[in-house]
Amino acid sequence: MGTVLTIHDETASGQTTNPFTLDCLEERITVRKVIRARIHQEVQDYNQKQSGCLPYSKATARGP
Repeated sequence: MGTVLTIHDETASGQTTNPFTLDCLEERITVRKVIRARIHQEVQDYNQKQSGCLPYSKATARGP
């Protein structure tokens, strides 16, 4: 059975923004995994908003 972890940013005035939900299949999760999951989700959301551009996660450098 998994656990749902909800993370959000908070402004200086106390307003919550940018909610992020992570489904955890493990009882324990490292901070590194949480950060990686959040970054992955934010890049995916950004790429969906862009039209006609290469997504960051699929871009590759071209060699000589």
